Amino acid sequence: MRAEKLEYARLQEANQKSEAAAYHLFEEWLNDIERDLEQEDKTLLLTFDEFEILAEAGHAIYLNLSLLLDWFRSVMQNHPRLALLFSGERTFSEMGPHWVSHFVTVQTLRVSFLHPAEVRKLITQLDDPDFSAEQPFNEDIVEEIIRVTACHPFLVQAICSVLIDSLNLEERTQAHISDVRTAVNQVLDRWNNYFLDLWIR
Repeated sequence: MRAEKLEYARLQEANQKSEAAAYHLFEEWLNDIERDLEQEDKTLLLTFDEFEILAEAGHAIYLNLSLLLDWFRSVMQNHPRLALLFSGERTFSEMGPHWVSHFVTVQTLRVSFLHPAEVRKLITQLDDPDFSAEQPFNEDIVEEIIRVTACHPFLVQAICSVLIDSLNLEERTQAHISDVRTAVNQVLDRWNNYFLDLWIR
């Protein structure tokens, strides 16, 4: 879908008047987008990963958090073609009453470990109809990935990513069990900050 570009300079200019003016300009632009979405019978999903950082930005006065939360609530109430997805480690209730009052209508979905059948499907069933190559992971490798990750979504993704990178680099089409062991070590090295953060939490 083509959309008219909202120039950042226009937002900056509006923001010099007030932060509310910048939101108003963005809202007008979104209204045009929403008309196009209506014609195409589509919904635009806006995602906010690690949304808790918005609270830190509000406390540091990088942004007016109340204004932003008001805007989020307005989007949920007045824009049926826009959907908001917030992902993070905390729920809105854990963020405090100010957050809860803005997100009373949201649905909370807890994401945890996958089931082994879900991991098998994730690894072996590709959604790309143009992909005709042989499956790079046999059943033994899939079982080993399940074993070493305990079906943790991030770890499954990280291990598979490292394995595919290795296969591409070495111009191979099939992984071996020894590749999984190597991939585990590479994941531990490459994502050490992830594991440190997990340990601290």
